[in-house]
Amino acid sequence: MNDGAGTLDPDIEMGDGAPQSLAASTLLRSAKKPKQWKKSLKWDIFLSYRVAADKKLAKELYWQLHSRTVMDCGKERKLRVFWDAECLKSGEKWEEGFSKAICSTGLVVVVMSRDAYKMQGEGHNVEELTQESCCDNVLLECGLALDLYDIKDTAILPLFVGDKTLLEETYSHFFESGCMPNCPDVIVDKIGRKIHKYLEDDAGVAAEDLPKARSVKTIMNDLTQFQVHYRLY
Repeated sequence: MNDGAGTLDPDIEMGDGAPQSLAASTLLRSAKKPKQWKKSLKWDIFLSYRVAADKKLAKELYWQLHSRTVMDCGKERKLRVFWDAECLKSGEKWEEGFSKAICSTGLVVVVMSRDAYKMQGEGHNVEELTQESCCDNVLLECGLALDLYDIKDTAILPLFVGDKTLLEETYSHFFESGCMPNCPDVIVDKIGRKIHKYLEDDAGVAAEDLPKARSVKTIMNDLTQFQVHYRLY
């Protein structure tokens, strides 16, 4: 297994027999860790995922990562991991809560699976999005993370999750098994407007410095550029 010693933004592909329980420990080994974590950030890691598709995996990752420790100014402390089910404040609007968290995190882990982007009958098929579509919250998180990477060097770590096998203990290869969606090259207006709003409100980006909106295809393609290949056995 590559230890990722020379990179800050690799991905992990859960495939060829990878159990979920190994994912969190490999996440921590996959990136070269800074000597000190940025004190200005409220969160070390933000978990981005589709609730209807990958809640179980996100929960597993959260509790494993939450139990890990890092050195902060010479003192050991637990990782600060944002998982919406545990970390949204009571009464806080969901979208506003996760946008603030993304804008104040050092690393965004994006859980990518077939159902996260191509779930039928749930309104979550990104292949069918048009310019006038409603805002897709997963793409909103991903687009916001990509802009924050460009603006303030927020790290991004895609976690490619293939299809489960019949034994429910192993995963197929994400790309080889066709999990990557065929995305339209269109900009969803509501996603673009909301990204700009949260960059201004939560990341302090001036209006004249706001980046151009990305199309659905560009968001997905840009995410896949953060790659160092991993195999878990």
